[in-house]
Amino acid sequence: MDSLPVNSDEITGEQHGFDFLAELLRDRRELIIAGHRNADGDCLGSMSAFYSLRRKMHFESTLLTADPVPSNFAFLPGMDSVRVCDSFDCAGRPLLLLECGTPERSGIQLSNYAETVNLDHHPGNSFYGTVNIVDNTASSIGEIITAFLRCRFSEEISPEIAAALFTAIHTDTGGFSYGNTTETALFAAAFLVGKGAEAGRICEAVYQENRLERYRLLGHFLSGIRLHESGRIASGLIRLNDLKSYNCSPEDTDNFSGYPRGIRGVKAAVFMMEIAPSVYKVSLRSKGEWSINKTATKMGGGGHRAAAGFVRKGEAGCLLSEIVRFIREENEESNLSD
Repeated sequence: MDSLPVNSDEITGEQHGFDFLAELLRDRRELIIAGHRNADGDCLGSMSAFYSLRRKMHFESTLLTADPVPSNFAFLPGMDSVRVCDSFDCAGRPLLLLECGTPERSGIQLSNYAETVNLDHHPGNSFYGTVNIVDNTASSIGEIITAFLRCRFSEEISPEIAAALFTAIHTDTGGFSYGNTTETALFAAAFLVGKGAEAGRICEAVYQENRLERYRLLGHFLSGIRLHESGRIASGLIRLNDLKSYNCSPEDTDNFSGYPRGIRGVKAAVFMMEIAPSVYKVSLRSKGEWSINKTATKMGGGGHRAAAGFVRKGEAGCLLSEIVRFIREENEESNLSD
């Protein structure tokens, strides 16, 4: 494949940012790479790609997350080296933050870092880095990194790196089913397959190695889905007791938010997971012309038009009622036209 299409909207300081990051990767023997809280496939796949690239250069990378790596991403190179922590002293080393609109989004109290590269594709980024590589038209940071490696490290893209970045793009586009599946995302994925990413094996590792307990938890979740606003909003809830009863962990609920959205007639979905007593991680999803990011912002979070979230403390029923009301208000014009 000769070339990849590029988004018409330039990312902030693209050439300068790419130059700066390339120099950092080549010249600094030690680098800290931190992902966002509850790191997903895009974040972990991108982290793995940088880890593998640096390893080829015989350089050291310290990988940080606030939460354990989900088991379905354990196959990615470097995941067994991830340090799970709530604070970290960078000791004067440069810091690469992945999908963190603010440093606090990492969930880690980071201190004493040198230069900072802020790499993100979400709206609302605060542009806090020494260099900010932010493109909210990209499907994923995996897509951005693929473009970066093509123009700065093309010969170094190994099958391991290609597989990690394919994982990033594939998971963040819902297996190329979400509205962010653009021509650029598909060309990037095809380029990575050409570099050795094996799509079948990746999808088997990510999606087809589930524990039986997870399916039983999923059955419980599906049986409790509720409809609101004449069937246009669906909601589902997992409590701490549910996780305990089915011998599951929060990672076993990955992608549960997609099930309520998949119901015919539903325009927006709410997935609430209790992560501490009366504290809920809420994932919002929408389809068609409905949006949910303004609701997430009102609740102290953020995200994209069709995928957003936040963490909030409160009584589950009251919290759900407030969320449903905000989603309805956000989409009043669509309500009238549907």
